[in-house]
Amino acid sequence: MFEKLIKVFLMNLRKKSNNMSYEEYTVKVYSDGTIKWFNQNDQLHRLDGPAVEYSDGDKHWFQNDQLHRLDGPSVEYPNGSKYWHIEGKYYTEKEFNRQVNSCNNKTVIIDGKEYQLIEKK
Repeated sequence: MFEKLIKVFLMNLRKKSNNMSYEEYTVKVYSDGTIKWFNQNDQLHRLDGPAVEYSDGDKHWFQNDQLHRLDGPSVEYPNGSKYWHIEGKYYTEKEFNRQVNSCNNKTVIIDGKEYQLIEKK
């Protein structure tokens, strides 16, 4: 199988304050048109889009070799099927929405002091 390797640099979208940090990706483009993005540890990984785009239109979002996406489904098929994962764990769409919209375990800073939120049921 022929593959073409491209090195690219993209701005890390999780930058802190004014510090610019970059992630290095290796992008493999296969002869069938499939594109895969890898981090420096050779793990499927991409912060700003799908890490795998198959030539048939399938899209898979990965971070550190785990299916992961917080702003939508981590797997999308051309037929409309969708699947949701956070750090490799599968969720139904309803469970996913409840998980990402929850304040539970989120940290806030008030007057320089950190507080961890606990959601009351």
